[in-house]
Amino acid sequence: MKKPMPATTPPADPVLQPVINSPYDYPRWHYRIGSDGVAYGPARSGRRPSEAYVAPVPGPRGSQGVMYRTEDPQTLMEHVANLRALVEDWREAGYPGATEVSRDLLSYWQDPERDFRLYFAQLDAVRTLIYLAEAAPAEIRERLEDVNAEYNDGMNRAAVKMATGVGKTAVMAMTVLWQTANHWANPDDERFTNRFVAVAPGITVRDRLLSGLRADSVDHNDVYSDMDLLPFAGEYRKRINSAQVEVLNFHQFMQRKIDAGASSAGKAVSGYKDRYESEVEALSRALGDLFAFGGSRAMALNDEGHHCHRDSDKSQEGRESAVWYGGLLSLHQRGRLHSVVDFSATPMFISGDRKRKGKLFPWVVSDYPIVDAIEAGIVKIPNAPVSDNMSEDDIPLFRDIYNLTKHPKSGFMDAGKGRENWINEDLAAALRTMYESYAAESEQWERDRTDSKVPAIVAVANTIVNADGLFRYIAGYENDDGIIAGGQLGGLLSNADGGAWRSTPRTILIHSKMEAEDGKTVASIAKPIRTLASAYRERYPSAQLSEDRRDRRRLAEGTDYEVLRRVLNTVGKPGEPGEGVRCVVSVGMITEGWDARTITHMVGFRAFGSQLLCEQVGGRTLRRRVYETDEDGMFPPEYSTVVGVPWDYVRAAGEKDKPKVNGEKRPVFTVRFVPGRERHRVHWPNVVGYDSYGGVEEAMIGVEDWNGVERLSLSGESMRRTTLASIPGGTEEIAAKPVKFRRIAFRAAADFVGSQKRRYAAEKSVVVDNASLFRQALAVIDQARARGVIDADDGRVYDETVGTESELSRWLNGVATFGESVRRRGVEAVLDDGAPLKLYIPFQEYETRREHVYETVKSEISHAVCDSGWEVRVARKLDLRDDVIGWVRNERLNWFIPWLDESERSAIWRRYLPDFAARVDDGDGGVLNLAIEVKGEERESDRMKRAYSEDYWTPAVNAHAEFRDMGRWAYLYVTHPDDLDAMIDEAKKKGDSQ
Repeated sequence: MKKPMPATTPPADPVLQPVINSPYDYPRWHYRIGSDGVAYGPARSGRRPSEAYVAPVPGPRGSQGVMYRTEDPQTLMEHVANLRALVEDWREAGYPGATEVSRDLLSYWQDPERDFRLYFAQLDAVRTLIYLAEAAPAEIRERLEDVNAEYNDGMNRAAVKMATGVGKTAVMAMTVLWQTANHWANPDDERFTNRFVAVAPGITVRDRLLSGLRADSVDHNDVYSDMDLLPFAGEYRKRINSAQVEVLNFHQFMQRKIDAGASSAGKAVSGYKDRYESEVEALSRALGDLFAFGGSRAMALNDEGHHCHRDSDKSQEGRESAVWYGGLLSLHQRGRLHSVVDFSATPMFISGDRKRKGKLFPWVVSDYPIVDAIEAGIVKIPNAPVSDNMSEDDIPLFRDIYNLTKHPKSGFMDAGKGRENWINEDLAAALRTMYESYAAESEQWERDRTDSKVPAIVAVANTIVNADGLFRYIAGYENDDGIIAGGQLGGLLSNADGGAWRSTPRTILIHSKMEAEDGKTVASIAKPIRTLASAYRERYPSAQLSEDRRDRRRLAEGTDYEVLRRVLNTVGKPGEPGEGVRCVVSVGMITEGWDARTITHMVGFRAFGSQLLCEQVGGRTLRRRVYETDEDGMFPPEYSTVVGVPWDYVRAAGEKDKPKVNGEKRPVFTVRFVPGRERHRVHWPNVVGYDSYGGVEEAMIGVEDWNGVERLSLSGESMRRTTLASIPGGTEEIAAKPVKFRRIAFRAAADFVGSQKRRYAAEKSVVVDNASLFRQALAVIDQARARGVIDADDGRVYDETVGTESELSRWLNGVATFGESVRRRGVEAVLDDGAPLKLYIPFQEYETRREHVYETVKSEISHAVCDSGWEVRVARKLDLRDDVIGWVRNERLNWFIPWLDESERSAIWRRYLPDFAARVDDGDGGVLNLAIEVKGEERESDRMKRAYSEDYWTPAVNAHAEFRDMGRWAYLYVTHPDDLDAMIDEAKKKGDSQ
């Protein structure tokens, strides 16, 4: 991945053009950030400098524009900037000093042809961690050691700063895999370990890590498979299965009271005093075998690591931070801690010394802030108020409702029951305005109905009393006389209808601390939470209120909090308890780790001290719905409407100013697994390589005598340029596109293969193996260059490609000699030991705005997301044929055929993903399996993919005993949809003749 060359014209306006970078490539541009925290153009070229950026937030009314801040808004983090430059140089040099395992992983992860491409931010973070461990110079390590000696009691600690929504869990999994795979290869290398403790601030984050980081050796339902992190060669599934990963909440580090078992009276008589666990006992209970096994050291992965630091205060945040930090310090002091990596969008001190509070951790080594994520389109753009016609100050009221209404005349909430307007009038006005906007969004969703995920709105309050007031205002309430009143905004969000409660609530109330394992129900919100939980228990069976299969027993008889948390975590997910929720009212902030992608609106009623706090509170609402790039390789912008959260970065655009994006006009389709279509299920052989053995005769080529071979000199820079002119205008010069010699050699070898295949077409006793002959032809060219027979250089530009290519092809046909036919090597499939067959269950549901989407009939996946109208026609034909048992579009399934890419000097094994897989009744009681590729125009690489599919993969699969019960496989290369029926019929006939 080279740094892209900047375009000549920089993007000019962050409102009209907010997305200016590809999410997968090195950033081309960045907008500048002014002293007010707002982005402005024109954009500068290259990546944004790493800055300890904390934008100011307007003060309360009466301060007349006085700003307060936690630190200078643009302090360059020089140590991160220096590290970035070193890591980029290291990458461009081919990762010198890295282990072979690390180079293999990095090469696989950054392959641009991957079905699941990783974000630049994810690759940059993991590259930095690998560089620090394997290749960083002494001065870089010494600086980090000095920082950790000062702040972390000598623990080996680094922090990765990644904006919310960029994919921290995947980077954590990549870190686990990198460490474990290297430990597998060299167990004595102390830089690596295969033991990990992932520490989370709450149950929501813990559950996400529990179902992701632990390798699932049976179903492969983990991040490693979902994100395609495991190379298909090198037994990486076995390696990751060897990792020991414990996932826990930091609360488990607390030293608990030990019950001696005696009665209270007995304790009083004996003078018994409460005894608490020692540090060792607490660690043994929390970590189990991870702590007990022979002193092996474990790497700690802190998710939301800003909750863990030393020198905290007596606030609740400070006490929690002390518990978390203390647990890791105990591990370190006992020699059981390998290292610590913090993952957080806001790795800053949240408690302790006022001079330090709000500042970023000095052990941050990688920085990808929210503004970079906005400019790459990875997250939604917060669309916030910038002006209104009634505010006394320059700051619009709806931008910071809490601070701008915080004075004696307005008050906060009036919680008197039975009053129609019993919340702050300004807040009520904001809610009504947002409801109208939300209602319009919901109406469009109801009209389109192409997906099953209803849009949702979030309201965040500062206190339990205010949150309860918001909830009653939006959802409705029951007065002292038992009369049920509906919500004041409208029926879309009201839990009551016609004087009775709905069977499934549309608005829920949660508390940011409801997920703490030792939390207790707060009296003021106990009744609404109990009422909501009871409604869900009656509507859904207990099985649907359970968690991941590895953690089900905790929720079998869950508390009210656990039920509501389960509902929260499934907001917008069809078939789950939270599918009908349209509004979430929260105390403090939405719980960390919450991943709802259907949030379109947010209302904030609390104080905000910095932009980092805005990101912490509002970041939960910025998850994109659709992750598809446009024709320029960038994500079309998506927006989230926000009031009450004074979020800067990109100044809000009015409706007239928003860019018109084609993707926004298209409906959103939810692509999902369809239960009940089991008979249409398709399997895929998980072939990761090929072995060979003696077989039929194969044509072989070589050069008998190099001394008598004709010498060939190819001249570079030989392009013929043609000048065009018109009578009224000027002149224009046109020429062929320049290429390097390796590309010419590739084409000449392919032409040679084609001519030889035609030559032997009639000789059935001799087989022309396309892939083998192609490699032999390239080998002859390489040998000729090495001997000086061909005067050519990869660094030279050859412009007249047709002439040069034909000249090289003529030379190759003249010098290549066919020796005696040899026994052709048969092909045997090498399977993934962990999963010889690939399935799509569980299927990772996703949304698409792709132009060519077909709703399926004979597929277990609801829609076929296609690249062209031709592919849609093929999908329709598969549905209409009576002999088709089932089929699937190979989109986000990562079903592949291994092929060797020899277009560059060093050959690389790559994955080729055919477009479709299908099962067909062969007419004789058996099954014909089809791998189908739809291609209108064939490129050089397509020829090799096709050759490996026909000459290697298909015979290897058909010869393997593992797949005999599944039926025969055939590969169809469809150049026009109208040919499909005849090709399937022909493939069935070939089966009859075999």
